[in-house]
Amino acid sequence: MESENEIFIHSTDKGIWESIENGPFVPQDKKNDVLVDKPSSEWTEAESKKVKFDWIAKNIISSALSCDEFFRVSQCSSAKEMWDILEVSHEGVEPSGVQALKNPNPLKDVEASAVLDVAMLV
Repeated sequence: MESENEIFIHSTDKGIWESIENGPFVPQDKKNDVLVDKPSSEWTEAESKKVKFDWIAKNIISSALSCDEFFRVSQCSSAKEMWDILEVSHEGVEPSGVQALKNPNPLKDVEASAVLDVAMLV
């Protein structure tokens, strides 16, 4: 069963949740039968949008954390890494999902316009 936080992030944009589940998107090209990372100057618009998903996910997660919990994940390089650390840190804690949040549902405190502004960036 999905937590309220998962539902919120998924509803903002499916790509943001996929970034949390699968890790950040890295645009690549095949050269001599080997995948190599593309320089950012060669990214398509679609690739740039997918790369932003991880940054948006990190922002959403960070915004919902207390100072102590933010410190725990502040050095993470991806939203997936942040989420995984928080899940393990709070495994078995009720009601469900990550209990690192300031209140039972801090994302409801975010104004709808702010969420829409973030979603429009993608």
